[in-house]
Amino acid sequence: MTKGPCPTLECPCDGAYREETFTYEAPPQGETGFVLDGAYRRAYDHCRLCGHWFSRHDIDLSDLYTGAYAGQTYGDRLAATFERIMALPADRSDNAGRAARILDFATGHFPVQGCPRVCSTSGLVWLFSQPV
Repeated sequence: MTKGPCPTLECPCDGAYREETFTYEAPPQGETGFVLDGAYRRAYDHCRLCGHWFSRHDIDLSDLYTGAYAGQTYGDRLAATFERIMALPADRSDNAGRAARILDFATGHFPVQGCPRVCSTSGLVWLFSQPV
């Protein structure tokens, strides 16, 4: 068993150039207050070679999206939030920027054929906004 936070995604460089950039020992201000078991610790690493950013944690997220997530995050504002986000122009949408960064990274690091679609926890809009 590994001690401390574990990577949620492996760097294609096998972590040889990975450096911890910042950590959270408690939820940052503005983060939704989810009920989680165990100690709260998250870290973010950056690969100096390929530029890849990814998170590390050992928080059990297996039940996060079972229904409480939407309720705690959006409450009764789910539909209104979705409509507001979808109405944003691409240059004002962090979802559009996130999707572009993921696609740029994937295009530069993976073969075009068979490249899987992945969700980077961008939440409400990711699957809706991606072409099929």
